[in-house]
Amino acid sequence: MLLNEKTLSSTSAFMNGCGEMSAVSDAAFLGPCPEFGENQIFYNQERRAEERVVGVFRLCCLEIAGGNYLGVVRNISTSGAQIQTDLDLSIGDEVAYHWDGIEPVKAHVVWTRSGLIGIQHRSAFSGFERAQPTRAVRVACELDAKLWINGIEKPFSVKNISVTGLGGSCDEILSKGDLLTVSVARRIIDSATVRWCNSGRFGIEFRTPLALQKAMDILARDRARREQA
Repeated sequence: MLLNEKTLSSTSAFMNGCGEMSAVSDAAFLGPCPEFGENQIFYNQERRAEERVVGVFRLCCLEIAGGNYLGVVRNISTSGAQIQTDLDLSIGDEVAYHWDGIEPVKAHVVWTRSGLIGIQHRSAFSGFERAQPTRAVRVACELDAKLWINGIEKPFSVKNISVTGLGGSCDEILSKGDLLTVSVARRIIDSATVRWCNSGRFGIEFRTPLALQKAMDILARDRARREQA
């Protein structure tokens, strides 16, 4: 969903915490920015005659060090993006992000601030306005969970999750249209519906999309499991 767009001349831009567009000269400095804390760094770039920065609110899958996480692209341009995430990242960390319809975009972190990161693309990215996602972003994971069907509890494994549903596998034979209650990462999701099933794999649609923070909390359990392994 596009919220606004700005054409900037001889400036770099970022969205501040209030969602307002702020600008910093392309002749920016390298070093701490007192206004935003010690770990906020702007970097010199080649002066650009013109660059469009588009404010968006688009869920994405973040790929970092072999793990997959949920993030929200808050603004984007050909050279970089601002992404909302609950991950504790550092300047210089390598990341990639994508949603359905685009190949992973490789980048590295250039600043961090209170649940937001600024990233610089490894190569110019174009076409973000055309690449509208066709479905909710799915994030791969591996979580033990439970489902209840006709009052009977069955264990299953969550293989991926989005705000609108999940993919899983289990020994129980499910049928398209089955109504389920699901428990994953101590979260109860009721009135979920089986949308497809094939050889022990299935896809479930939630009656009501998950709140973004709830989805992030579920994926945080997967992250904790991998860190302990």
